[in-house]
Amino acid sequence: MNPREAKRVVDAIVEHIATRPEGSLGVVTLNIKRDLISELLEERLKYVVNAESYREHWAKDGQPLFIKNLENVQGDERDAILISTASVLPCGNGRSRWVAFVPEGSGETRKLPRHSKQVA
Repeated sequence: MNPREAKRVVDAIVEHIATRPEGSLGVVTLNIKRDLISELLEERLKYVVNAESYREHWAKDGQPLFIKNLENVQGDERDAILISTASVLPCGNGRSRWVAFVPEGSGETRKLPRHSKQVA
């Protein structure tokens, strides 16, 4: 689990809420980070102006802000989708390395929502 990346994802969510409140948002990530991102976001949104009204607006419109793992996102459509797939794995001797999980030839295809206006 990478707390630094999770914090950066939360920063991006807050930036979206502050600068693009007219657009719905979804976050796609790996299972291991979903809970950390959700926890950090809930704490951070307590201090973000208009965060609650943003969430209420999009929930009433049937497009609530979501944070889902890759396996559960198929079919969800939002104006913007934030995808977080990098992680830090230990590689021995107390060191870590960044990796990005991109399925190649896995036999399984994940489609991004085709009506999204932005993918980050």
